[in-house]
Amino acid sequence: MATKHRIEKINELIRTQISETVSYGLKDPRLENVIVGVSRVNTTPDMKYCKVYFNIYTGDDEQAGEIMGVLEKAKGYIRKQVSDALTTRYSPELTFILDDSYKQYDHINEILKDLDIRQEDEI
Repeated sequence: MATKHRIEKINELIRTQISETVSYGLKDPRLENVIVGVSRVNTTPDMKYCKVYFNIYTGDDEQAGEIMGVLEKAKGYIRKQVSDALTTRYSPELTFILDDSYKQYDHINEILKDLDIRQEDEI
């Protein structure tokens, strides 16, 4: 089992490698006008499984499913690129998850702005 510090370093290495692979290594036409970013990576202590959280910065919700399909289709290639970058015994199995936390962040900001406006009106 890897230590917490080692897992953090491996997570960062995996995140960087997947970002580079998606940006420069995948030649799918559905990715041409889309910016896909890897927000975080969580690898299990035994290094066998890895959850990859990604964001889509351009495009709509309908495109998210399409991009998920592209990533799932290229999962073997991406895993091979990660395996080449790692110096570990195992190459973790990747699971892609759409990270919509930025939408929740925007929603919370709107609520807070609305509260600020209401407090100013009461004063």
